[in-house]
Amino acid sequence: MIISIFYFINYEIFKNKISYILSLACIALFIDDSKFLIYILIFTGVLIILQNKENKNYINLKLIILLILTLNFSIPYFQNNNLGDINKDNPSCNNSLLSNECRESYFNF
Repeated sequence: MIISIFYFINYEIFKNKISYILSLACIALFIDDSKFLIYILIFTGVLIILQNKENKNYINLKLIILLILTLNFSIPYFQNNNLGDINKDNPSCNNSLLSNECRESYFNF
């Protein structure tokens, strides 16, 4: 849905400002991790839409949407303690991945 809304904005399928504001609200619904990003997206997006005199060239809106979505996906990664440590090893799973010992140690890992 995000891709299709961004497609509509990019190729100027929407003809009025209300459609742009509603599509911005739909994109804001997908932000789960940081609620303050919803407020930033809607506030800056509505300002950009209302400040634009002509109904074309919403490049600033596209950049704000991409920036907010990138921040939404990257903030949980950088708040994590191990930052994607792929060298962690569970020694009880070396013999068999289907054993009960492996399963219990995995859940306690």
